[in-house]
Amino acid sequence: PEGGRLAFLDLVERLESGADGVVVVATLPVLGATVVEQAWRLFALEHAGGTVVFADGRRAEAALRDGWAGRPDAERRRERAREGMRRRALRAEVLGRPPYGYAVEGRTLAPHPREARVVERIFALYLDEGEGIRRIAGALNAAGIQTRRGGTWTTGAVRTVLRNPAYIGLYRRLGVAVPRAHPALVPAARFHEAQRRLDARRTSAKVQRRHPYLLAGLVRCGHC
Repeated sequence: PEGGRLAFLDLVERLESGADGVVVVATLPVLGATVVEQAWRLFALEHAGGTVVFADGRRAEAALRDGWAGRPDAERRRERAREGMRRRALRAEVLGRPPYGYAVEGRTLAPHPREARVVERIFALYLDEGEGIRRIAGALNAAGIQTRRGGTWTTGAVRTVLRNPAYIGLYRRLGVAVPRAHPALVPAARFHEAQRRLDARRTSAKVQRRHPYLLAGLVRCGHC
């Protein structure tokens, strides 16, 4: 539940600020719904400087080992399914919807004849002609080029294309990154140049108007 998550984050923050480092835990399941979540929270407490003590006297390592051995069948099936997906990702087999510019052939990505040309055009407009993201979206719409779903191009859609490392052949899924997994649509040098320009525009100096707030420094959002 959200309240439990916020309480846990508050506990971690207290430990990091130097509060009493002993945390008494009744049973391992109070730390999370799955053994993986329980382990993550246990490690987070210890990393924050806490010493976890279980009410039944077990050491944290023993409690985690017993919890892992006794996890329910449903959780085991989810783990096997996720591990199978990770193995597929390591082989660069497509999981989910392919990025714009690609289609699925067999189990891997291959350039989509029409969309790949649009991707190349977006990078050319941005890098070679110096067009901004908004003007690129307008140019695509004016040319009658639609998105994959048949809609109009937005600045967000254009930015997503410019930011996607799939276009240099990198496949990323479930924490797995496989370089040269499929044909690149954009040379790596051009892609990295686009990233530098995007970052430079995002961090460019702008005049910011600041307004005083009555409760500034006094009230903190519990979700943030």
